[in-house]
Amino acid sequence: MFYIYQILAVILIAVSVAAYAGDRRTGILIASLISVVCAAITIATHAWWPLVVGAAVYFATQAVQRDDYAATASSHSH
Repeated sequence: MFYIYQILAVILIAVSVAAYAGDRRTGILIASLISVVCAAITIATHAWWPLVVGAAVYFATQAVQRDDYAATASSHSH
């Protein structure tokens, strides 16, 4: 089971770095750093809860980013 946590943690690190590389905003940087640190804790300790916290931070930031993008896109279309 620990190998599954490690694989998911590595995937979270890769997606967090890719998200920051794609859109360099301060909020995304902070969320990416939190996700990477939580994933590194998971890899080092084999605990599942840092992985859940890191993934939740990542997904929440992506949801906020999409809402912000949708509002910006709709305000420019008028």
